[in-house]
Amino acid sequence: MNLKIEPDEFGTLRAKYIRGGYPEKWFALYHLIAVSLGKKSQWPPFFGKKEIIKFGERQYGTGEGFYRALNTFDLTRTWTLVRSFCPKDRAGYKSIITEISGQDADVVGYLAKMPN
Repeated sequence: MNLKIEPDEFGTLRAKYIRGGYPEKWFALYHLIAVSLGKKSQWPPFFGKKEIIKFGERQYGTGEGFYRALNTFDLTRTWTLVRSFCPKDRAGYKSIITEISGQDADVVGYLAKMPN
């Protein structure tokens, strides 16, 4: 996991992911999995597009692609979600999410239940 520590707009030091060349959609998928496992909290319902994009920028170093992927991915239909990936993405998404999560055991267990 690549982390960078820098101050936020209030001067508080925060750890921030460095994307490491992965597309923003994988950070969105990791975030949804972490929320479903209770490791990350869901944002308030009044959050709009700008707030979610800003959250993605602060947490993962992403942009609008993070927002678009969050609105596209549906973890209640994992089979359909995985089948929507291109064959190259389908073959490697579990290892990418595992790396982004820092080898988190709960995330790895969640991914093991998802189709290939």
